[in-house]
Amino acid sequence: HTLARLARSRSEIVGLTADLGKYTDLHVFAQEHPDRFYQMGMAEQVLMSAAAGLAREGFKPFATTYAVFASRRAYDFICMAIAEENLDVKFVCALPGLTTGYGPSHQATEDIAIFRGMPNLTIID
Repeated sequence: HTLARLARSRSEIVGLTADLGKYTDLHVFAQEHPDRFYQMGMAEQVLMSAAAGLAREGFKPFATTYAVFASRRAYDFICMAIAEENLDVKFVCALPGLTTGYGPSHQATEDIAIFRGMPNLTIID
């Protein structure tokens, strides 16, 4: 809700998700700002690459997915396209650590450890 409110006065804010808008609460943003919402499908690599491209064009992207998919599926794209380039991309990860009942495929046990080694990246837990 806060992002949707903030975007009312900041037209450069865009939201992206990898088929998880409902589960990361980005659906609230999508309903209020459909012209600034990007549904990337189940493709976290594309999600992070698109966010990087939008940042290069002056937008302020907020990309949402589960922590395990960001750390395992999109790691290289986050590192090379966002962190190494020092781009202003916020990626918001749901289900950190062992917080999910979906089993090991959705548990991000090493997410913070992986991201701590990236340059120009700030982790807020």
